[in-house]
Amino acid sequence: MKLDEFAGITQKIISEQGFDDFIPIACLPERRELRALADIEPGEETEATVVEWAKSLTESVEELLVAFKFSVSQFKVIRIRGPEEESAIYEVPCD
Repeated sequence: MKLDEFAGITQKIISEQGFDDFIPIACLPERRELRALADIEPGEETEATVVEWAKSLTESVEELLVAFKFSVSQFKVIRIRGPEEESAIYEVPCD
């Protein structure tokens, strides 16, 4: 899955549920699975914490995408597959 594809899914979730209480989400495309990091207060997460949590959900070569709040109006998406990693920052959709 491409970064923009997962960002689109994330923007849809934010449009439906709001951004104030947005918590990190992980996507495991091969399993067709979305997971949320519910044991953390919104805004409390750090990139390292979110990535570590998401990696704990996968096998070593399994593709993983994670989205989390980056600023008051942006979220970051990271795609990891084995040693490869890419990321981008996206604006929160306006209502």
